[in-house]
Amino acid sequence: PYINDKFARANLEAPVIWGGYEFVPGLIYAALIIFALVLIIKGRVLRGYFVSAASTAVILFIFLPLVVPKVEGYTQRTPISFYESKIGKDEYVKVVGFRSYADLFYTRKPKHLSASGVGVEHKYWEDYLLNEKLDKPAYFVTKFDEEYINIRGEKKKWVEHPNLEVVEIKAGFAFLKRKNPETKLPGDNRREYKN
Repeated sequence: PYINDKFARANLEAPVIWGGYEFVPGLIYAALIIFALVLIIKGRVLRGYFVSAASTAVILFIFLPLVVPKVEGYTQRTPISFYESKIGKDEYVKVVGFRSYADLFYTRKPKHLSASGVGVEHKYWEDYLLNEKLDKPAYFVTKFDEEYINIRGEKKKWVEHPNLEVVEIKAGFAFLKRKNPETKLPGDNRREYKN
C-alpha cells in the first residue's frame, strides 16, 4: 500500500524464500560498532577504528551472500529464468520497453538470431520482429505495465499490442509471443528493413 510504482509492487510478489536469520549479521555488526565506539571514547582510538573497519569487512562478506540472491530473486530471477529456457532454441527473444542486455547474455543468442544475422539494421529490429514474416517464433519481454507509442501517437500497453499474445505475466514482467510469425502483419510502421 505504500509503494506507488505498480512494477515495483509486482516485483515484490516474486516467490523469494527468506530463512529468517538474515538479520543476525546486522545485529552482530551493530554490537561491534557499539564496541568500537566504546573503545574510541575510552581513548583506544586506533583499536576502535580497527574494530570498526575489520567488522565492516567481515560482515559484508557474510551479509552479501545471504541477501543479494534474495534481492536478485525480486528484481531479475523471473526474466532470467525465461531467457535461460530459450537457450539452444531456434527462437527470437527481444526485450521491449526498457533497456537490458540480459536477453542477449542469458539466451546465449547466436548470431543468426540477431538483427545483423538476419540482415536488418539494429534500429529496425524490434519493428521487424513485430510485423514482418518470420521463419521462427519471436518472444518479447517487457514490464507488465510498459507502454509504447503507435504510429498515431497513442500510448498503448505492450500486453495489448495487436500482433502479440500474452504467454505469462509474472512478478511484474510480461512474456509475449508474436502471433502468426509466418505472416506479414499490419504494423504501425512500414519500411524496408533489409540492408
